[in-house]
Amino acid sequence: DVRVRQALNYGIDRDALNERMYDGQGEPQWGFFASDSPLHNDEVDGYFEHDPERARALLAEAGQEDLTFNVVFTEGTESQRAAEIVQQQWAEIGVTIELVPLQNPGDFFPDAQAGALNIFPLMRSGIQKVVRNLTPPSIGNVCGWDDPELNDLVGQLNALPQDSPEAVELWA
Repeated sequence: DVRVRQALNYGIDRDALNERMYDGQGEPQWGFFASDSPLHNDEVDGYFEHDPERARALLAEAGQEDLTFNVVFTEGTESQRAAEIVQQQWAEIGVTIELVPLQNPGDFFPDAQAGALNIFPLMRSGIQKVVRNLTPPSIGNVCGWDDPELNDLVGQLNALPQDSPEAVELWA
């Protein structure tokens, strides 16, 4: 239910996450690229600004006021710390997550049986930020997402130099 995904996004306080993980020295991420990248799209900045009331309302509309699910992470990494912080933030909107450590990050793939969500750093560059998780037949695409429009855009981006004006426009 898209409302649940939206609620989970509104339930994350990215500024607090940055403060607690990086002493405020990082940058809350709104899209695929940091603000100093030519591929950054300013239109997504603040798109899911922290709004616990809106998050709770969306969960209620979706009939998920007492949502509970497993979240996996790789033990001893930044992912663990992020999962712990998000667990606290989502508790404020009525979402309970059970944190499940993975011994091997590959244990989540290819079918996401270990948990409904995997918190991990998306450190891939360029088109791999999309291809890795949102296009078939990537092992990271655990939901089997297959969107013809997105696949077409990926094909167009693959044919262009990453920093070309045409690529920047396609990314936007």
